[in-house]
Amino acid sequence: MKNFLKINSKNGRRKSNILNFMDKKREYEKFEELLEKNPCYDKDGISPKNFRSKTLDLHGYKRHEALEKVLIILKSARKENLKELKIICGKGKHSESEPVLFESVRNLLKNNKIYYKNFNFDKNNNIFVYF
Repeated sequence: MKNFLKINSKNGRRKSNILNFMDKKREYEKFEELLEKNPCYDKDGISPKNFRSKTLDLHGYKRHEALEKVLIILKSARKENLKELKIICGKGKHSESEPVLFESVRNLLKNNKIYYKNFNFDKNNNIFVYF
């Protein structure tokens, strides 16, 4: 860390680089914590190093929590060599009117096409994303 400070202080960017570094570190720690609390699992039982397919169960999540989780997994899919992601949204039995998560996740996918090739869904409000 000392070398990092010395190198960047010569350019006069010491403070901004440290803040940027700390922000990235906090973001990474938040991501790790989220995955630790809510692990994804491989439906085929393949070892974690060779993940090809994941299932993400969003039952019990609030809309913003579910969308954040889906976006994190979409962004990390390429690194993990993921081929398919099954997102279980549920039928919305605990919602006051109609299912909330299914439409929200579907809209998120429509607006973030750069992360995947295609997606479809079934009558049980499961969404299948293909990379």
